[in-house]
Amino acid sequence: MCFWFPSLHLAFQATISFDASQTSISYFEALVVAVAICESVIHLKRGGQLAVYLDNLNTVQMFNSLVALPTMDWILMDTINIILTHDVDFWVFHVSGSKNTVANHLSYTSNAVPGLSIQSFQPPQRMLGATKKRFTR
Repeated sequence: MCFWFPSLHLAFQATISFDASQTSISYFEALVVAVAICESVIHLKRGGQLAVYLDNLNTVQMFNSLVALPTMDWILMDTINIILTHDVDFWVFHVSGSKNTVANHLSYTSNAVPGLSIQSFQPPQRMLGATKKRFTR
């Protein structure tokens, strides 16, 4: 998982181990968009604008339509809550994988992107599907 901010020359990478039979790539694409937006609002002024580009059309459609599969609905709702809290306008655009060269390099944990500071990140445990506490009365 990775994302980057071209204007800041800053990138973030995370290595996530998961059971591919139980988690779709679209889940992790939506997760990385949510994490990128959470990180972005730190660098934006209130009322700022944010454009997110990715090569997963399903995730682009999810954020543009504000409709998600039940398993990803909470990711969308948490992200929209952050957007509204920070009064940020955002757009999500599709870019073909062949034109997404920096993200492709970062996806393979390559640290050889000239002029780019690369840091690691760990998504919040809730976003990784951590076991939820059960409350009883």
